[in-house]
Amino acid sequence: IYHHKLRSEDPNHIGVWYVQNATNDDMTLAKTLLLSKFLEGPFFQQLRVEKQLGYALNVHPYVFKKTSGLLF
Repeated sequence: IYHHKLRSEDPNHIGVWYVQNATNDDMTLAKTLLLSKFLEGPFFQQLRVEKQLGYALNVHPYVFKKTSGLLF
């Protein structure tokens, strides 16, 4: 687990959360792609529409060092 917190006085800062899978096989990648589609709508609805926390709110599948994960 790697965690790096940036301190910012700017109210327009951005946060990124990346959750990487434990394995890098094709089935895991397929499940990650599907999960990102399921989470995309509720993630945006909750944080942008209901809480009005920002404009750049998305869930994206992302591959880092040949292993997939989700980027929030």
